[in-house]
Amino acid sequence: MAKAAPQLDTAALMQDVQRAMDDSAAVWQRYTCRLLTPMYGGGVEPGVVDRLMPIRATAIRGQLRAWWRLLNRRRTEYCREGKPDSALLFAAEREIWGGLGDEKTLAASKVVVRVEKMPQDLRLSPKDGTALGRMILSEAGTEVEWLSRRGPVEFVLALRIDAGGESILQALRMWASFGGLGARTRRGLGAVEVSDAQGDVLQATKDDWEAAGGTVGGMRDCFFDDYQSAVQAGVQKLIDFRQDAGLARGLGSGSRPGGSFWPEANAVRHLMRRARDKNRNVLDRAHPPPLLFPRALFGLPIVFQFKPDEKQGDPAPCALE
Repeated sequence: MAKAAPQLDTAALMQDVQRAMDDSAAVWQRYTCRLLTPMYGGGVEPGVVDRLMPIRATAIRGQLRAWWRLLNRRRTEYCREGKPDSALLFAAEREIWGGLGDEKTLAASKVVVRVEKMPQDLRLSPKDGTALGRMILSEAGTEVEWLSRRGPVEFVLALRIDAGGESILQALRMWASFGGLGARTRRGLGAVEVSDAQGDVLQATKDDWEAAGGTVGGMRDCFFDDYQSAVQAGVQKLIDFRQDAGLARGLGSGSRPGGSFWPEANAVRHLMRRARDKNRNVLDRAHPPPLLFPRALFGLPIVFQFKPDEKQGDPAPCALE
């Protein structure tokens, strides 16, 4: 005679889980994270704020892994004949961070990331006309929302580091200083302030960013009352560098902007074999214009729109992927 399966005591199970977590508290390091600028996206679906799980542990773990890779690629133990060796770096990365494979090569991560005290009562804001708002690229007329910075948006980041030690904390400091959550982090969105158990804010050190082969620049003699004002000013500098009349493009006439001084527009015209009369010279196959897309360094995709010039022979809207 078959026996009935015992009832699962969920309350007791939760107590056991909590007891195990408390017993292992010494191996967990906890950090308080506060959102400093609006966050765009962050969920499984790109560009969409997940109301149930706006902050994903897997996303943070991926960010830390990317920073670890950047910081360690020049270490002597991962070099051959004085040059970085990708095979050595990959083997070390897999040993710490894990990776997929068959039953013989499958490796579990030795860095465990957990998000605690997930923010609730989310208030989303529509895209606005600020510098940060204009840096969110979306199709014309598309309504986008971001997780507003209005009000405290905080969570606790718990880390269990079983390998890698200081190199993982170095990646954490770099992420806290220069990274963020969601999309468009290089443009100032999703910036976070990370504090340790003593309340000290984590900041990248000179050794940290020199390990990545980088230098830190800044706007001289600029002081701001808060983080978001500083990011707004920095993003506005980027907008001006890319599009400002007299700097990145001609002065134009009236409300119509002048032609761009950047090479992308003429490169598109040449590649698509379409150009209005005043730009017909770029179609010359014997003397093509520079086929360069330098603004790709600021992020992709780039949407090119020649309106209203497409009626005069310029290319239709297209995107650089």
